[in-house]
Amino acid sequence: MASKNMCAKTRSVDLPYAIFISGGWEWRVLKRYQSMEKEAVNPNAVWFCAVQSPYTFGSWEYGDTYVNDIPGATAGMDFYSETAGTDDQQISITIAG
Repeated sequence: MASKNMCAKTRSVDLPYAIFISGGWEWRVLKRYQSMEKEAVNPNAVWFCAVQSPYTFGSWEYGDTYVNDIPGATAGMDFYSETAGTDDQQISITIAG
């Protein structure tokens, strides 16, 4: 039986599933399209993200982002278990650089 995608519901930018920060850039994961198992074998896996960078002047840009383009992120990574199964928790990963 296929596992359920626990991150399929779109969240707001204020309460993302995960936050990745690197070199003045910030990616907030708002939705995952596949279960972790399917995503792990998909080289083109994408997440719906809000992204802020030095080029957005403090605003967020929304769109699908390849997981491989986010520093510190890997397709199929289990950030939902890190939230202890609650709907109002998130993880934050900061990458030096």
